[in-house]
Amino acid sequence: MADQEVLNKQTVLFFQPFSIFSNGGGARIIRRLIEERQDNMIFLSLSENSARKTNPRGNYFVCTMRPIHRKWMRSFLRNFSYFLRDRLLYSYNTKTIQAKAATLNFDVLHILHHHKYANCLTQFAVYSNIPIWVSFHDHFKTVGCSENNSKDLWNFATKRMVISKELGDHYNELFGYQPYIVVTDGLKLSEISSPKSIVNKEEISIYFGGLLHLEYYPLFKSFCMALDILSRSEGLKISLILRGSQKVNFLNNCSFDIEFRPSILDNDILMKEMNEADILYLPIKYSDEYFYKYSFSTKMIGYLGASGNIFYQGPMDAAAAKFLSKNDCAVICDSLDPNVIVEKLKIVTESNIFSIAAKKVAHEEFLLKNMQQLFIS
Repeated sequence: MADQEVLNKQTVLFFQPFSIFSNGGGARIIRRLIEERQDNMIFLSLSENSARKTNPRGNYFVCTMRPIHRKWMRSFLRNFSYFLRDRLLYSYNTKTIQAKAATLNFDVLHILHHHKYANCLTQFAVYSNIPIWVSFHDHFKTVGCSENNSKDLWNFATKRMVISKELGDHYNELFGYQPYIVVTDGLKLSEISSPKSIVNKEEISIYFGGLLHLEYYPLFKSFCMALDILSRSEGLKISLILRGSQKVNFLNNCSFDIEFRPSILDNDILMKEMNEADILYLPIKYSDEYFYKYSFSTKMIGYLGASGNIFYQGPMDAAAAKFLSKNDCAVICDSLDPNVIVEKLKIVTESNIFSIAAKKVAHEEFLLKNMQQLFIS
């Protein structure tokens, strides 16, 4: 209660490279942590587009980076523009951000460790004697922030919040020991459902929410080949629901039903869809060990609260895989072989023990109110 009273008297400036209304895990976590608490918060984001499209709205402000990105910029011109922005005009853009921050009245600076400009307000806050909170959601090698800037953020921060224990321990080894807390997405009690059983069901639904990046194609293709085998050989009727995913050619001749749904931000709709699914598909790409060893998927948190079983496909040494395996929350499949995936999928359909374990962990470790309290304490 005392911490809440302190926060109510303080104004927090949130600085991140993207709008908190954008799609993506980073924006979603921020939205959830500050839900119903935005009265004394200011948001400053960056944009590479024209300022005419990014005018401030209430307590939301945007700094436009130079040079401004134009729609007609392609290939070489686009890359050259990024070179100018992040190299030759880095100092100019940094001063623009600092000048904007100087016009805002705030008591605490929250920085999302992301992008080349993540560190540009650190010295400003230090000289102004303003506490610095930093959220580290991914390894610096995957978010465009340099090792030196990441080290400065780690050591200058008054408070460090990491997405996983693996990331916090790694940064302590790399940058020097500093205390940290694990803060990620959370679930309301109303978002944690009762486990469902799909034993002996003749029709099952599988859900995946998110964009299919190229690195995920091998995973998703092998998974769909396994579904095709199950559908043809076992006579199982399968429905695959893809929320926010693009259409891909290798799905054209599948023997199971596929439904594409557009990307949305409405959490109530997303939770309803997840609850209706029998299996929740969670792929983690093999291609970047700095991503999978230290990052948690925000969709995994939502999956923990949903009524179905989680099916994980990806590296066994991923932070998400180790967590799910330790708590028996999912069937873990470290293979691209469709026949192996088929056998793993059969395990999912034979019991709801994984869903039962997931709800237990959701209650114990991922309640939203507890995450929000950690964030403000």
